[in-house]
Amino acid sequence: MGKRLFCTAVVAVILLCGVAAAQEAPSAPSAPSAEELARQLADTQAQLENANRRLGELERKFGEIQGDLGKTSKGVDTLEAELKKIEVKSGAMTTAGGFTFTPYGYIKVDMVYDDTRTSGTSATAFVLPENPTYGSDRHLTMTARQTRLGVNITGPDVGEAKSAGKIEADFYAPATVENKAQLMLRQAYWQLTYPNWNVLVGQSWEVVSPTFPHILNYAYLALSGNPGYREPMIRYERTDKVWSDKTLKTDLALVRGVGTPTGLRSTSWLDDEASDSGMPQVQARVGLSIPTKLERPIVVGVSGHYGQEEYDYNAAGVVVTGKGSIYSTYSGNVDWAVPISKCVDFAGEFFSGRNMDGLMGGVGQGVNLTLAKPIDAIGGWGQLSYHPAGQWVFSVGAGIDDPQNNDLSAGGRSRNATYFTNAIYNINKSTLLGLEVSYQDTDWKGTADGDNVRVQTSLQFKF
Repeated sequence: MGKRLFCTAVVAVILLCGVAAAQEAPSAPSAPSAEELARQLADTQAQLENANRRLGELERKFGEIQGDLGKTSKGVDTLEAELKKIEVKSGAMTTAGGFTFTPYGYIKVDMVYDDTRTSGTSATAFVLPENPTYGSDRHLTMTARQTRLGVNITGPDVGEAKSAGKIEADFYAPATVENKAQLMLRQAYWQLTYPNWNVLVGQSWEVVSPTFPHILNYAYLALSGNPGYREPMIRYERTDKVWSDKTLKTDLALVRGVGTPTGLRSTSWLDDEASDSGMPQVQARVGLSIPTKLERPIVVGVSGHYGQEEYDYNAAGVVVTGKGSIYSTYSGNVDWAVPISKCVDFAGEFFSGRNMDGLMGGVGQGVNLTLAKPIDAIGGWGQLSYHPAGQWVFSVGAGIDDPQNNDLSAGGRSRNATYFTNAIYNINKSTLLGLEVSYQDTDWKGTADGDNVRVQTSLQFKF
């Protein structure tokens, strides 16, 4: 209120001084009359009232601004508190609960030419017989189904252990048309890691035969000598230092095996022969890592699995009453990765086993119900890679899966081999171009064999 009276007085003095100056001006011909003074005084009072009114409006607006500033300050404080709960660093998002989410993946586009019909188009594992049914029909396709999306998750510590997880998917679920691909779960697990051991619960890659070829074909030599797939499991993994500088890695897992889905015992295809056995599959591996002067260790591993499958139907598909026939599934496997020089590596695997269709062995054949016997198979793969200093990687390799012919009936796949070479150019750390040429040769029992020349180009953008 004091400020208002002061401002009012200042305005009045200025106006009165102006009036006095006007009265004392030498140019004034005569003193103003009483009527003129009264009129000037009335004008001065009107101006004072107008100034008071404007001053009141300014005070009101100033108060509103102060209120808004108070609200804004509270909003900023709230926003700062929320931002403290979520922090983004190097592509990872950290929350107040101690969880960090790091997305990863890539966009991959493939163009593939096959000169003969195969088991698939964008991804192929074996060649169909070149008989009157299938002929020798060339094929061209383009696809983005191998595009992969994933997120790595780290959680709060559990005592001395670090908790983590992963969710990963691509678009290779069965689809009716190429441009309407469906999401397929690849991995989803929780992991608890102690200083030299960890426990994994969820879906991940199997323990047996963990090495992979450097190849563009999505089939990764499956059914051509490279067994192993992703399954739900409970896995224990331990690493120990041995012989001073070497590392011994031990894996043991209880795995939900997968048999042939038939739909004869249940309305759901998730009820297959492996689950019908009522027991998990056991897998184990022991691997030794040996340091070298080439900045890459020599890794050699031995692995194997054992499980059972129950078939409640015969070769004609007729359901058998009571308990079905039990067939074992097992394998013995060797894997290696050996640096030969600064820029040359040799990697591969060997396997021998029985009823291995669930592990991508036996060219996808596990039990012959016509002969009422499991199918034995032997095979493996090898690859030589050359990665000179720079942006190029060159690879050449082969894989073979050879089932026991006496275990097969007419129409069975008696041998499957793939020979390939590829060149990959890394444009930068995120983008690469690839070209791969492969020759696939599949032998069929009692019918024509099939062979295929496959040319594949790929563009991959990683993030």
